[in-house]
Amino acid sequence: MPEIDHDVEAKENFLAAVEELVAAGILSVRWRRHREGDVVEALYLRDPDALYAALGLRSPVETGSAMQVLAVEQEVIDVTVVTKA
Repeated sequence: MPEIDHDVEAKENFLAAVEELVAAGILSVRWRRHREGDVVEALYLRDPDALYAALGLRSPVETGSAMQVLAVEQEVIDVTVVTKA
């Protein structure tokens, strides 16, 4: 995010969001050596379902499951195929 290199407020907001997501167990972070809390080296997604929930969205897994149930109910797909997977 190049804008955080030149905008102090944007950088502070970004780092606060990172810390909030780490505290929630959604992300983990690797800080640049000797720059912990200041320069992010990498972000890792630890809990995708929690991220979708935090965004108020249904995860793709939930969406797929709901679509399967609907397809079975509408007799669009064979139940035996779904249960074997």
